[in-house]
Amino acid sequence: AMLKALDWLSSEKVQVVNLSMAGSDNRIMHYAITQAATRGMVLVAAVGNWGTEDTPAYPAAYQESIGVTAVDSQDAIYSYANRGVYVAFAAPGVQIWTAVPGGGKFQSGTSFAAPYLTAKIASEMAASPGASAEYFREYLSRQAIDLGAPGKDKVFGWGLVKQPPRCAPGDSAKTR
Repeated sequence: AMLKALDWLSSEKVQVVNLSMAGSDNRIMHYAITQAATRGMVLVAAVGNWGTEDTPAYPAAYQESIGVTAVDSQDAIYSYANRGVYVAFAAPGVQIWTAVPGGGKFQSGTSFAAPYLTAKIASEMAASPGASAEYFREYLSRQAIDLGAPGKDKVFGWGLVKQPPRCAPGDSAKTR
């Protein structure tokens, strides 16, 4: 199903995809991720909620993906978030109000942080159509608020992406 989904998204020229899932390394999944990235798709993935550094979570740990961890409203790391060299950025992901059947509820996890960064990248695509994942890693690393050890670290990556996304080309922060 994932292979079919990524293939269909690619055929529809989708440029940014959120992957709020985490599992073990899988050759078929890696092949699908590699193919999607080769076609220019930017893949944003949750780093997982096992609370470990020992076991990487995929697809976030694939070099083609941008791994996102979760922080709370005080910029503290989510206690169950995985750690590792594949963590690229942090985003709000603790106590996020989400829609569920019959209403809504607060939920936490890296799967709730990944869509935040996905939306940020998607909104920036308007100014930089066709930009690569590497472009966004570099661009966002310059904007991120460094929360851990100086520079990129295994807990927060480059840091917290907290700037509001651009709503439309030419939109300015003064109008928000």
